[in-house]
Amino acid sequence: MQTIADPVAASIGTTVAGVEWHLERTERCQTRADALQRRLDRLRRDPAANAAAIADAESRLLTNQKCVQSSTERASSLELSLARLREQLLSATRADPSALATRIDGLRIGERERATLDLDIRFIQIQIDQLRRTVPLNDVALDQKIAVQEGLRSTLAAVVVRIASANQALADFESSALAVIASRSATLNWTTPLTREDGAPLAVGELGGFEIYMLAESTGQTSIFTVDDPMTTTYTVDGLAPDTYHFSMSAFDIQGVFSPLSEIVAKVVR
Repeated sequence: MQTIADPVAASIGTTVAGVEWHLERTERCQTRADALQRRLDRLRRDPAANAAAIADAESRLLTNQKCVQSSTERASSLELSLARLREQLLSATRADPSALATRIDGLRIGERERATLDLDIRFIQIQIDQLRRTVPLNDVALDQKIAVQEGLRSTLAAVVVRIASANQALADFESSALAVIASRSATLNWTTPLTREDGAPLAVGELGGFEIYMLAESTGQTSIFTVDDPMTTTYTVDGLAPDTYHFSMSAFDIQGVFSPLSEIVAKVVR
């Protein structure tokens, strides 16, 4: 059974994948940009370096810097879209907004920590590379830098685990919200009429479709749903608030002649 939340859920999944892809692309481009910056610095210090090599490094560096900027901006844009989609999902459920906010905050904090640690590790790596080129080699300072980097990597691993846990908690929350929405729907099933009210045969080609009438008991609000496909024998009304709903339906032919209403059936939505 499809619910109104299915498109939202699908959009959330697609948007999350988009955010993750652009964050990974940002990291890849940043890594290449860092390597190109180091190469460019070496070339600029090398008296024998030719202008063409320097220009090529500058061009490649600029390309990767633009990649970092565009992917970062796209990830931020998708995160805003994701927040709106999650608000739509939340509005269709009885879920606690603060619970969703807590999970999202936990995820964002983890992502910020990961980004900071990534930069720190890259900065330490630059210092390690510089120390290894120093003559004479300062083994003590090198060992200290390596130890600091390993500590940062250990911390990063713990943050990655926290991010995965926060992502799972968010996915569980959204799944439970979808389950609530799925339970707040009513599905009607019927058989295709073969005769008219007077008993005359009704050919399939003469049938135009169906109209479904719904009454909410507590508010008295009525709704009409039109099914234009005469071959359809089921219809689901989604996103119902807790109430008792009464349904009846009528078939109509291609000339716009309607049959009498069917018997009324009720559905309690809690």
